[in-house]
Amino acid sequence: MAKPHRSLLLDLGDLAAYAIARGNHSQWHNHGAGLLVTACRQHGIPMDFYGLKWSTSWADVRNFIRRGEYDLIAMGMLSYDYP
Repeated sequence: MAKPHRSLLLDLGDLAAYAIARGNHSQWHNHGAGLLVTACRQHGIPMDFYGLKWSTSWADVRNFIRRGEYDLIAMGMLSYDYP
């Protein structure tokens, strides 16, 4: 039996933003990424979601990705101008 396809949407942002307060913008959520993951799941496309804001180190990110054995990793990012 073939191994099921595994996909990950990696949300880019400030590493450890939720662990280290860096101003209001670090607490923003990427609702568009959440909507994309939900739409994929509703159409039978399994997709995991992980954000750099939840990680406290690059080793955490690397270990999460390696454990998942993903076939596809998509990256979502935001562009903002915050004074």
